[in-house]
Amino acid sequence: MQPWQFEPSINRNEFVFRNAGAPTGVLPPAGDNQKLFAFLRGEEPTLWKVKHVPSAGPNSVVITSAADGKFWFSIPPRPGADSTIPGAPNQVEIRRLLFNPVEPITYPPEVIFEITGVLY
Repeated sequence: MQPWQFEPSINRNEFVFRNAGAPTGVLPPAGDNQKLFAFLRGEEPTLWKVKHVPSAGPNSVVITSAADGKFWFSIPPRPGADSTIPGAPNQVEIRRLLFNPVEPITYPPEVIFEITGVLY
């Protein structure tokens, strides 16, 4: 598995994420059934924001779309889907997250990702 690259945008609080050199983004571009894909045909990549979640660990973050604030969700393969190949990685879906009005904000485990060895 190749490491992901995080390329800062003009606004240094936003990033283009690259996987194996390909920029990533959301398809379809709008709606409620969005998934994360590597773009191979020159599509416009999605800008992402990364927020540290100290309560989950030193390398734990949540990732949101800079445009609409939707979160990355790690979703296990669904029975009967093509992605049920043994050892297949979880699919990343892009969804809205509803919060309970509590401080500090607590995030469900499906939206917390671990990032180590960041390459810019």
